Amino acid sequence: MMNINIDNICFGVIILYKMDINAYTKSLKNKRDGQSYSFLAERVPTSSDAPYRIATLNSPIKPEDAVVVGFGGYGGGANIEGHNWFIKYITNFIRTKPELNNARVCVAICDWGEKYPEIIARFAYNTQKYHPYMWNIMKKMKCPITKMATDIYAPAAAEDIFNNIILPKIKDSNGNNFSLHQILKNLRGITVVAYCAGGHTAMYLEDYMVKKMTDMGYPMKDIKMALNQIVVIGYAMSCPYSKSNMRFINFGSVSDSGVRSTPLASYLFFMGGDFGLLHAKHKNNDTFLCTQISKVGIEGNPNILHAMPIEEYMKKNEEECSEEHQESESDLFNEHTFIGFVAKKGFSNGAKNLQQLFKTVIVNTVDNSIKNSERKVFTPLPNMVDLVGTDVDIYGRANLAYIKQRTLYDFAAMDWQIIYKCKQAMKLHFMNRCLKGK
Repeated sequence: MMNINIDNICFGVIILYKMDINAYTKSLKNKRDGQSYSFLAERVPTSSDAPYRIATLNSPIKPEDAVVVGFGGYGGGANIEGHNWFIKYITNFIRTKPELNNARVCVAICDWGEKYPEIIARFAYNTQKYHPYMWNIMKKMKCPITKMATDIYAPAAAEDIFNNIILPKIKDSNGNNFSLHQILKNLRGITVVAYCAGGHTAMYLEDYMVKKMTDMGYPMKDIKMALNQIVVIGYAMSCPYSKSNMRFINFGSVSDSGVRSTPLASYLFFMGGDFGLLHAKHKNNDTFLCTQISKVGIEGNPNILHAMPIEEYMKKNEEECSEEHQESESDLFNEHTFIGFVAKKGFSNGAKNLQQLFKTVIVNTVDNSIKNSERKVFTPLPNMVDLVGTDVDIYGRANLAYIKQRTLYDFAAMDWQIIYKCKQAMKLHFMNRCLKGK
């Protein structure tokens, strides 16, 4: 029988630190019986217990900790190898910055369960956030997807993440609530680096956090203030982050079909042409977009793709993911691939600028988290101009591109209405398919 240290029991959730990670995921999967689950993991040296250099967290998150947590995309099951790839990139980058050495780096490993049909679930969630009236109509019409397992729309994994990351920041070890000032200070110690569907993970967490803090007696204005301290710096996210009270800063390419789920990115893509880099702001959230990650066909480069034979691609991919290349980033990419922290061969200038801003925003956000963990006084997150720091010239060019695009909006109002109507027609078509159960 395994001994469990009392220190590893956190708010009623048993956290098995340094257990064989494959055995741990198997035990959680069996325990949840098809429902979702999540736990925190960190990078470690290779061992029999950690064949992919990733292991369960060594110690629980503390109220004062400055934490960088990765929310990766879905990969089928717990996907330990895939999560290792994601946390490897983040950890390696953070550790190159001496000023960030006091930050803890971990990843939330999520298995969304056998009851989670990914595409339909994401569509359903986006519909609830963007078009609640449409969702209510679908419920009244008894659309099949509105009657699926509750775990799709209120994932148990969100509760796991909340218990391991958020709860220690709002309650002390005796279960007493911290003051609002202390909660804001503690939560500003959390920086999320998200990729793709990791944005949905953050919003599931937000929904659960609202529910729990409401149950604790906090008014909504205090909950919104608390949520606004959590920064989600994401790449290629397709979640409805404009509806979030967290501070979302999203980066992406309009040539990525997932990113084009937002009206602005969709408009820019249909307009065509190379706008380089663009910054858009919506309430407390920011979006940075480039025309495309690949330089093929833009910036004076020929519109010719020299395709690599599939056999050569597979061999190169296998070599670059091998043990000898564990600490380096692959040069293989497409428009949706996580942009990483090292410029790849074939990147456009817009992509290089996008990546530089992505790195700078992460560094300055985490630096702010560390300052809040080390000082008694609460230090709010700086505005975007201060977050980009020395890259203010790139940021300025991005804003200029945005101003130009706003001018295009005015001239192309009719085109924009057509595009909007097309998108609405597509959603209605998909809703009709869902109503018929197809």
